[in-house]
Amino acid sequence: MKTRLMGQKMTAVVLDGKHVAKLTEEALSVRVEGLKERSGGRIPVLATVLVGDDPASATYVKMKGNACRRIGMESMAIELPSTLKTNELLRELEVLNNNPDVHGILLQHPVPSQIDERAAFDMIDLSKDVDGVTCLGGGIEDVQSSLDFMALLFSFARGRSSPSSTFCLASRFIIRPLSASLSFSRIFCLESAYFLSDRS
Repeated sequence: MKTRLMGQKMTAVVLDGKHVAKLTEEALSVRVEGLKERSGGRIPVLATVLVGDDPASATYVKMKGNACRRIGMESMAIELPSTLKTNELLRELEVLNNNPDVHGILLQHPVPSQIDERAAFDMIDLSKDVDGVTCLGGGIEDVQSSLDFMALLFSFARGRSSPSSTFCLASRFIIRPLSASLSFSRIFCLESAYFLSDRS
């Protein structure tokens, strides 16, 4: 598909994220097997915490559980009522922090409005904070999103040579850490879209 941007003709290409995800899961499966061998057969466990019954959040958490099983991990699904209070959620998270069989904790957000989400995030042990949501891990979540995009980008760029590549992204949360990582790039901000142009 041909398009024109900033007065230049270029070919638009949709990057195949599903293919990259498949390759990533295959690599992670190997790493998980290595962890099992080095730990005497212990299986890495991700605990997912869902407060309430938001359908989109429930689907996301289910997808995480499925992904764990595909790469040889286990998931522990903690489902809590929407009426939960902050102190009750903090106690649940503390139990997971102290559980040696839980290696990662994911608190699905947003949580119900009566809960202090920041306090809940900061209760998660930093060593188990898989989303980078604690104060000490703050910003890691956005950086991880940019790294995911870079992995997709580099998988496409491997073996190719082009003097100019332009990427259209809809999220400022990805483009900011991405632009910091790719300091050689230029940013074009056009209303609702963000364009990253690499001119080597």
